[in-house]
Amino acid sequence: MSRETFAEALASSLETFMPQLIKESNSMKKSALKRGSKIGGLSLVFLAFFAANGYTQTQFEATPHESKAVESQVSAINSSVLEIARQVTVRIFTDKNSGSGVIIGRRGQTYLVLTNHHVIASSADKIYKVLSSDGVTHEAALLSASSANSLDVAFLQFTSDRSYQVAEMGNSQQLSVGEPLLAVGFPNWYYPNPNRIENTRSWGNKAFTSSWGTVGMLLNRNIERGYQLGYTNDIKGGMSGGPIFNREGKLVGINGLMKSLTQGHKSITFSDGTRASLEQAQEILSLNWGIPIDKISQLRQFSSLGF
Repeated sequence: MSRETFAEALASSLETFMPQLIKESNSMKKSALKRGSKIGGLSLVFLAFFAANGYTQTQFEATPHESKAVESQVSAINSSVLEIARQVTVRIFTDKNSGSGVIIGRRGQTYLVLTNHHVIASSADKIYKVLSSDGVTHEAALLSASSANSLDVAFLQFTSDRSYQVAEMGNSQQLSVGEPLLAVGFPNWYYPNPNRIENTRSWGNKAFTSSWGTVGMLLNRNIERGYQLGYTNDIKGGMSGGPIFNREGKLVGINGLMKSLTQGHKSITFSDGTRASLEQAQEILSLNWGIPIDKISQLRQFSSLGF
């Protein structure tokens, strides 16, 4: 089965079953928030499944929109947070893929962009392009990328005589369950109706999508590729590498792994080899997962970049 056929089949299934899945997911999230649970030492086997088959987060369907979820919590948040997100978020193109990223550093006229490794990993020609908030496309160079066994992150740089805003780093270790988060990025696909799909690759910045949600779970030990921050925001394919902000507009993580409500609980195991209980698995699979910024900033490869 080709990736395109797989994506279309998955989209068709989601059209049929998503209403019930969302209903069940919301119930599970409420349960998780009440407990404020933290689960440590997990290994998500379904990550390996997607990596092995090439079905990365950037190959699933998406509907561009700006979610108004968690309105009661975000109403008091400064409206400038979304504008900050628009300014620092970039779209990344390779010959075969596209994803999202965030500007995290500047040195003179050179800018540093953070994204997911799986966004750029499939590029055959190793040519990377970065679309900034003003609609300008920049040639980018790959500075550093993680190995298969480390964090799912990569660093690109581009040079421009234009001035671009740089994201302010937050403290992801201070996050708590139930705290509002803003997640943004550029979905790859748009479904105007169940029988039609549109590729947003030529849309440029018009594909920008934002979603408010909350912290759903915080894992206190490492899991595969660094995914430790579980959140309820509506994340779509193509938003991989896009930034996650706290209520102050500070960067606390990046997107990377969408929820997987169709996976069975036996697909999740603890680091000691024991399997997660059904209840634990339901909570984990009902959330999207990001890599906390503190984990990224502690990387030796990041500190050696000189930004």
